[in-house]
Amino acid sequence: MSSVKEKFEAALAQRKKQKAEEASRGNFSGGSGYPDVPYAPLYTDKQQAFRLVGLPYLVREKPTDSKRVHIAMILGDDDKKFRCIGPDPQEHKDWILYRVMNKVLSRHWDKNIPNSNGQLGAYVYDYATLHPELYNRVAKNNNVENTLEKGWRFTPYVLFNVIDRANYDWHLENKKFRVLSKKASEWQDKVFFEPGVPDTVFQLIMDDIVAGDGNTDWEDYDIVIRKVNEKPWYKVLHGIDHIKYLDEDVKAVIVDKGISDEERSWELNDFDKLFTVTRYARLKSKIGLFIQKVDQVFKTKYYEELLAMAEKEEADLAEQQMKFPPDVDDVPSDTAGGPGNSRAVSPVSTPAASPAQPAVSVPQSPAPSAPPVRSPFAVVKVSTPMTDAIWAGLADGSYNGKHYLGVPLMTDKEKSFVLGVNEDGSFDWSPDAGELMEGSVSHFVSGANVAVDPLDGTRFELS
Repeated sequence: MSSVKEKFEAALAQRKKQKAEEASRGNFSGGSGYPDVPYAPLYTDKQQAFRLVGLPYLVREKPTDSKRVHIAMILGDDDKKFRCIGPDPQEHKDWILYRVMNKVLSRHWDKNIPNSNGQLGAYVYDYATLHPELYNRVAKNNNVENTLEKGWRFTPYVLFNVIDRANYDWHLENKKFRVLSKKASEWQDKVFFEPGVPDTVFQLIMDDIVAGDGNTDWEDYDIVIRKVNEKPWYKVLHGIDHIKYLDEDVKAVIVDKGISDEERSWELNDFDKLFTVTRYARLKSKIGLFIQKVDQVFKTKYYEELLAMAEKEEADLAEQQMKFPPDVDDVPSDTAGGPGNSRAVSPVSTPAASPAQPAVSVPQSPAPSAPPVRSPFAVVKVSTPMTDAIWAGLADGSYNGKHYLGVPLMTDKEKSFVLGVNEDGSFDWSPDAGELMEGSVSHFVSGANVAVDPLDGTRFELS
């Protein structure tokens, strides 16, 4: 019989799965500040049944078809990591970050250097000892002692819209598909999800199932995936053809028919919107100082190029939005109710209706306010990247004549969401800031993940 300790360890393992499922049920992004994605995580040594929807990424046609993305966690100039999404490195080798990486991590073959197997012959990085401050930042995010640290290396993930058979009630309630995830991890009492699954899963599904007779369209049958602790790390089974190999609890949820009309009416996750390539303006804000150091050492002009591309990007976005303004129905109503439309604050008297333009004057002291409302569609503006001097100038009024009473109250994390300050004094917010809202008193636009109005200092309770 198992010991009491083993039983409690098993209970803790089950509780971790419960917490991951609770996070998925709430469309919780794990506290990462990324867009809310309803993930369906895989668990080791457990068969799980899914219905895949859309085309394989090799022939994708729509934003909701499966997609391969390339993601890295990069250490920024503020010593904090940020998620960076790059284009396909095979098709876009000239993307600026790939070229910076190749420059700093350039290497050559030395036949006289012993390799990890004790034999002669190994690659040697040209600047590991010559310019360690650059090499360690790119190769290891300055975490040189951690053998698992990937640095700026981009990891490919495949995204699938799926029906999670074990949690079908969630789909019925939310009328939405989930996104298959490699795993859910817990850190500091928060749950984080891997954004997709390795290409291995896609390859196994294509080779072991889709290639079989009569299995061309994976929308016609369920696929069972089991994550294991040995290569190839995953096993896949056809929900009907391999039913004799399925666990009893999995057999009970397998559906032997195509996708129903009701299921086809559910909302699919738009991977082109959820996982866009990181904008040049964000790269400039997060690693602009480091790229300038690279230019100084190698006499390159990466930063000058980055500035030009960021400027062109902003102009292109502004032109596109001028050509294709949103329909009236697409602009959120200031009075829209329901979760996600406003941040929770202490109840107070209802303020007057919001004017069309931000107010010029601000209160002289922080005061509670009614919930802020979603910001209407705005034209893209060219902003000045944030510096310590600008933050200080905003706080004391010396930067543009306005006193930003909330700036001294913002945390470092909240400040990291600000990419720059625009000419009119508004902020250019990163996607990590969350949905953009207007303060109901100051009418200053800020992110939903920021607990204080930067302009008038009003504090909000983040829901």
